[in-house]
Amino acid sequence: RTSPNENGWNNTDVAITFYPGDFNQFYIKDPEEGTVHATLTGKGESVVYDSNTKTPVALQAENSENGAKSVRNDDVIKVDKDAPA
Repeated sequence: RTSPNENGWNNTDVAITFYPGDFNQFYIKDPEEGTVHATLTGKGESVVYDSNTKTPVALQAENSENGAKSVRNDDVIKVDKDAPA
């Protein structure tokens, strides 16, 4: 994930990029409903947030072969590309 500034915001695109290893799938979900927004499976595959947003996400990797799951990480993708007035 592209690192935010000290206030937790990004003023450029935010990329969440997956690099398989012990896990071969990576999910970006709605943290409350569990709805899957994206499933990443390829090396270096990304989801990019490229417009102003404040989107809560739950991030978790899984190994589809043995069912192992990573610890779930909840985050908020905050992008504000508008210059201060």
